[in-house]
Amino acid sequence: MSTPGRNLLITGVSGFLGRHLCRAACDAWRVTGSFLEHECEIPGVALRRADLGERNAVRRLLDATATRWLAEECVRRGVGLVYVSTDQVFDGEHAPYDEAAPPSPVNEYGRQKAAAEAVVRDLCGARGLVCRLPLLFGRADPGAANFLATHVKALRARQTLRLFTDEFRTPVSATVAAEGILLTLVRGGRGVFHLGGLERVSRWQLGMLVAEVAGLDAAPIVAARRSEGALSAPRPADVSLVSARASTLGFRPPPLREQLAAALSGL
Repeated sequence: MSTPGRNLLITGVSGFLGRHLCRAACDAWRVTGSFLEHECEIPGVALRRADLGERNAVRRLLDATATRWLAEECVRRGVGLVYVSTDQVFDGEHAPYDEAAPPSPVNEYGRQKAAAEAVVRDLCGARGLVCRLPLLFGRADPGAANFLATHVKALRARQTLRLFTDEFRTPVSATVAAEGILLTLVRGGRGVFHLGGLERVSRWQLGMLVAEVAGLDAAPIVAARRSEGALSAPRPADVSLVSARASTLGFRPPPLREQLAAALSGL
């Protein structure tokens, strides 16, 4: 049952994290979700189509350019803004990264996220909350796939998976990430919070664990190094996160194996 007076707008609800965030929030909040192209149905969520690149659409939703417009509207209305960012704001040269580490992105995605973080910080001040997320996984939804389903499908078909042994992350499930975002919001978090997992693993180690937990033959998984493959864009080697601030609010991600088992059930 949603709590009267507790309103939450979630943008991009047709995406992977957006769906999980809606499901985690709708029991305690009156949730409105926006989407652009991929119309969806999420029980308990009021859905609205909106182009966040068009300023009047942003205004209608609440009565970077998209992030800036959202921030300006939130400031004008005296409401808080939670911005979901990424571990890709770091260059991968000085891991692990805590919340005080300065952004140093090496690709365009990371640069855009770091710029949006600065907008939220500068415009929203104490009403702004930035949650940096690691690599996410979970059950696939229509139009919102993730690497977990891709790995399982390849392993079942005995298709080769070349996974890097020298690229490291601190992954969590989308469910745990969504719960962490809401936890920091409800407990009055302000500023930057990391919501990474407790275990630092390479992409190869993660793939091997997926095979083990799913009960699948790991023979198709081939260990590779980043220098052996052509990357579509620069990627940091190690963006492991330290989630010290979130842990003080009670963020306790379960062991990675346990999260994978929950996500793999039903795949």
